[in-house]
Amino acid sequence: MTQPLSDLLERLAQAGIRISAEGDKLVLQGRAGALDARLQNELRERKAELLAWLTRSNNAPRRYPLNAEQTRLWFMDKLSQNDQGFVLHASFLLRGTLDTALWQHAVAQTVERHAIVSARLAEHDNEAWLEITGQRPGLELCPENAPHTLPAGQLFRVMLQPCDGHHRITFLIHHIIADRTSMAILINDCFSVAGGGRLAPAAQFTEVLQTADQTRETPEALAWWRNTLDGAPAEISLPLDHPRPAERGQRAGMLSLPLPDDADLSDIARANGATPFMAYLALYAWLLQRWSGDDDMVIGCPVSTRKTRADQDMVGFMVSTVPLRLQPALNDDLATRIAQVKHALLGALDQPGVTLDQIVSVLNPKRHLNRNPLFQAMFVLQAQPWHRPPCRTRPSKRCRLPRWHLKLT
Repeated sequence: MTQPLSDLLERLAQAGIRISAEGDKLVLQGRAGALDARLQNELRERKAELLAWLTRSNNAPRRYPLNAEQTRLWFMDKLSQNDQGFVLHASFLLRGTLDTALWQHAVAQTVERHAIVSARLAEHDNEAWLEITGQRPGLELCPENAPHTLPAGQLFRVMLQPCDGHHRITFLIHHIIADRTSMAILINDCFSVAGGGRLAPAAQFTEVLQTADQTRETPEALAWWRNTLDGAPAEISLPLDHPRPAERGQRAGMLSLPLPDDADLSDIARANGATPFMAYLALYAWLLQRWSGDDDMVIGCPVSTRKTRADQDMVGFMVSTVPLRLQPALNDDLATRIAQVKHALLGALDQPGVTLDQIVSVLNPKRHLNRNPLFQAMFVLQAQPWHRPPCRTRPSKRCRLPRWHLKLT
């Protein structure tokens, strides 16, 4: 009995093979050795059926424009020669006997829930956009030494590899279609299905891209940013061990430490009429001040643009980076510092329709090859929890292209 065409397409996706049509020919793209004899025979036998499927109007590529923040990321990615520096990465060790079919199903259900992860990045004449066809990524069964990278144009990948007698599942997604919250959503969805759960429909980032207006420069908002950041220092006087190189390199390090139970600042934030984000940022700035002695600094903060309940379950790039200028006195207490952060953050959020690129353009600071123009330290609060089954997290020690001196997540 002939299997449905969808089964063949799913097996091709699991093997990491992309299929397209050029006239009356099938074009396959994937790693060497991925196409076994069985798949080759099926492709020959069902060539006409595959060509018909590929050429149907409902499988024609759907094109979505990049918004202003995505365009900035695309440009920076090209500037770094697409060296995987904008790829979000998470690995988990799955202990015990593995049900491969179960995890294939979990990935397929997750991909079906979020259309944007099937997108590919296309570009021509210095213009980029996203394209989605009928082909979806699936779980790729990879050898143990396969590198954790995204192939050119591909924006989402899930790899399953043997690892010390167990298996490791790795999620890779390009920052241009996802933020950290999106990564948590994808992992939660996949693990939920693997645990027997069912996924409800989710709002689609593709609809946001189709309907959102491009960011418009607001003269009043640009003037506010100019006044706020005028004369701000371009970097923090961190006690570096070595002189700054002439150009940014690709060497960096990452230190991962668990937070103790008493590190929860929710009560302190509430007592000061602030959010936990503001309290943690105030402490981070205090630490930077202790190291540097500076009483004037700029810290970059990715701020979520998720506003509705539906947005909370949406996979997409929904952040805007704002440069916050803080000027704490050396003897300020925590309450004063939190109030300063609150004032700076609310002022920044009250300036609609301004991107980081527009702020840089209006300030026009001196450019350097070895650092960013406005800030050298970032603060990120990961508020979306990860709900995972009993498995051990395998943190990635791979760090690429240090775009900032210091980043606290």
